[in-house]
Amino acid sequence: RDILKVRNIYDLRNESLQQMQDLAVQTLKAQANSEDFPKPTWPDEALAEDPVKNALRKRDREEALWMLHQVSQKIPDKEPVRRAHVFHGCGDESQLRSISHSGFAAHVANTSGWFGDPGIYLSTMATYALRYSFRRDGRFVEFWDAPPGTCG
Repeated sequence: RDILKVRNIYDLRNESLQQMQDLAVQTLKAQANSEDFPKPTWPDEALAEDPVKNALRKRDREEALWMLHQVSQKIPDKEPVRRAHVFHGCGDESQLRSISHSGFAAHVANTSGWFGDPGIYLSTMATYALRYSFRRDGRFVEFWDAPPGTCG
């Protein structure tokens, strides 16, 4: 069909990154089990005054959490930390390498993470993440609308 041609696949796994990931998992476990460490929440002030909209948004949040639970796996001896395979649409290799070394956590902590807030977006579906890989003139372009030769 020639709709999309994969030019490169980058496998950035190595011992150093594995050690960084193991340390991050240990840190997450310690934070999750600490009474002094603030737990993630969705702020109620982001909810609307309309009780119907509030109920719908809360239901969306519960559904998103349920779905993440379904696609994630327990990490032996690291409860309550779980692991999920997710995808992010990177525009180029340098972004990919930066994320693999620095991660998302520092930026995600500063966002409300809901309903279009500027931040980091991940998907459990590669095809959905692909939609965020292509840009033209600084704007996102759906991959099926990207002109021939566009990199993403």
